[in-house]
Amino acid sequence: MTFHLHDSWTSNALAAIDGSVGEVTVPVVALDDYLGDADEIKFVKMDIDGSEPLVIEGMKKTIKRSKDIRILTEYQPHGVLVEVKKFSIPQARHVSVTFTKTRPK
Repeated sequence: MTFHLHDSWTSNALAAIDGSVGEVTVPVVALDDYLGDADEIKFVKMDIDGSEPLVIEGMKKTIKRSKDIRILTEYQPHGVLVEVKKFSIPQARHVSVTFTKTRPK
């Protein structure tokens, strides 16, 4: 998979964008391929800035065999919700959480 690099580390992307300064190709593997027929998975945490639907696509078998799976996503919960609902998981929902910075006392 090719990542397009930007002069700001927060703007690296799968698609070329204005200000790209290069690219890097990295090996990837679908979670279904990596896990094989492993036991049921209970929890997946994603922080992949908008690529969640790609990961969901690569873990369809894992989701189907993991009846109690919980997926926590930091960035694009709507994309995950749309993909997960394709599996008719009744508890699939979007929970919005807001964090406030505070200073330690």
